[in-house]
Amino acid sequence: VVDYNTNDGFDEDDVDTTPVDLDQATYSWTPGQNWLKGDLSIAFGRQYHQTGAGLAYSQTADGLLLKARRGNFDIALSSFHGIADRGDFDQSLPDKAKVGRRLFSAADLSYQWTRHQFRLFYLAQSDLNEEEDATQDYAYDSNYLGFGLDGQWSGSTKYRFELVRESGTSFAKGQAEDLGGTADDIAGTA
Repeated sequence: VVDYNTNDGFDEDDVDTTPVDLDQATYSWTPGQNWLKGDLSIAFGRQYHQTGAGLAYSQTADGLLLKARRGNFDIALSSFHGIADRGDFDQSLPDKAKVGRRLFSAADLSYQWTRHQFRLFYLAQSDLNEEEDATQDYAYDSNYLGFGLDGQWSGSTKYRFELVRESGTSFAKGQAEDLGGTADDIAGTA
């Protein structure tokens, strides 16, 4: 929290503070080329995470990212947590619980062939919100499985395709395990 000047408050409170909002801060380590006959990099901290081409997940989060390359194959393994003070995308949560309490784990595998890249990925989302409400459970746990293609056909003609399947469980509005409610299945395709 930063108070730039004292005695400058318009609201007679005299405390004009701005919370520190760190966009990105990452420590990266690269052991070097030819590590196990490939390339390896490890990064942790607040960084941009993207699964596949970004349809399933693409935003800044706190976590660990391990990338490895061997020949034409790339693999990325990551585990990351939503940023607590940036809010949760689930707007049904009570106001006091609207913080980013979600854990994500992902694996991306891609293969580069000439000017074309083929991707296969998996993303697991675990809802860590522990909101207590006698009439409503807020859990939303899901898994995403997808594949994609992108590249360049000729000249400047580029393409990108991604297909994602989501599955998991969630509680509908007005359902709670304490009242005999059960989680509903999540099924979606994008």
